[in-house]
Amino acid sequence: MIFSFVLLVYFVIFFFIVKEIRTTLVFSFIVLSLFTPDLPIIWKIKFITLENMFFILYSCYQIYKHRDGYNKFYIYHLTLISILFIIFVLSVSFKPWDISAIYNCLLFSCMSITVYEMINSTRMIKHIIYGLIPILIVYTLYGYLCYATSFNPMALYLSTQFDSHFETVLMYSVEPRGGLSGRISGLTRHPLEYCSVLSSMVLLFLYAYKKKIIGVAIFIIVEFLCFSNSVLSGSRSGLIALFVSILALLIFEKKFKIIMWIIASFPFIVGLLYILFPEQSSFITSLVNPIEASDEVKGSDKSMRIEQLMGAIDLINDNLHHFWFGNGAGWSNHYLEKYGGHPVLLGFESIIFTGLVNFGVLGCLFYEIGHYVAFIFKFIKKSHYSVCVVIFFFILSLITNSYGNITFVLVFSLILKDELIRRNLSLRYQKIINDKRKNSSIVY
Repeated sequence: MIFSFVLLVYFVIFFFIVKEIRTTLVFSFIVLSLFTPDLPIIWKIKFITLENMFFILYSCYQIYKHRDGYNKFYIYHLTLISILFIIFVLSVSFKPWDISAIYNCLLFSCMSITVYEMINSTRMIKHIIYGLIPILIVYTLYGYLCYATSFNPMALYLSTQFDSHFETVLMYSVEPRGGLSGRISGLTRHPLEYCSVLSSMVLLFLYAYKKKIIGVAIFIIVEFLCFSNSVLSGSRSGLIALFVSILALLIFEKKFKIIMWIIASFPFIVGLLYILFPEQSSFITSLVNPIEASDEVKGSDKSMRIEQLMGAIDLINDNLHHFWFGNGAGWSNHYLEKYGGHPVLLGFESIIFTGLVNFGVLGCLFYEIGHYVAFIFKFIKKSHYSVCVVIFFFILSLITNSYGNITFVLVFSLILKDELIRRNLSLRYQKIINDKRKNSSIVY
């Protein structure tokens, strides 16, 4: 409760500094997405419960308000929910887990629409970025503390209040991985989720730096803290997804010289890492060659993924209807809650496996994978940075399923709206310049 009270005081201070309720709300949503969903506000009432109610009500209000002229952003989300509902109807299961899956899809769309609508100026993101800096410093220093002590006191406290998977956090905190003396999850439930939310912050602050919102010193400090904590989480999939997304950004920005320098210097960088961190050589090797697992870095390898793919197909191969439309939205979560894991698919650790089992072949193509691809092609010309965030989350979900998805949705929507505002301002400015030139050329 003391921790919740400190956060609440920080939000109040932030409000009195920026003097704007909309900015404070968006800022609080992003900050709270960095923490475990079990964070309490009053006794056992969770922050996330109140957030979800607000997101749904505010989003419904915005959709009603714009009912006479939806923009493309609204249409995309409404289409996504419609596709899921069609799959839900065609699967003919009508089980509670179907309702739960549609609710989650609706909730994430409401989050995206809410942040998209609440951001109305480039000044807002500047306030949010600077407000995040102290939070991230404390957040990552706590991660260092957890790594140094192999213990997570916040997780222990929450386990006394909620079912917060403290045993899982404790298990990972003492798990050696390729030379790492344990894996940290910080203030989240899982090391993968910790890496995911911090990687989202890496991309957000990269955007802020490129847009000249923050200086080089702040950029280096925050990025080092976030990235080093991501490494200490031992999450190969999160680090690989981050590398691929930044590489994609360089391609979109046509920074081919930087790409060539990275490719040319890559062997030297890897060699230097081996020299500087000899005890972590197995973990470094697993990042360079992620498709092969070793005894020191246990995880999924190529043969295991092929075996899991065949296992997913076996679960829908009992009849033609299940093959095309799956066992029902949210079926995999229901299975995990009932049995704790699958003998072959384990935790259904990829959107391919989850999509095939839940939605069948058609649902996996059009819903689980299709909407990521649609976003990339839809906004690639308008916002390279938001597409970069989508690619990060897409690669992460392909490798190991969705972790930190709330942070992803909020950061993506914030960057996209800010980019569109900047683009519109640039177009207006250019129009004013062109009008002045046109008027000055008129001879009376």
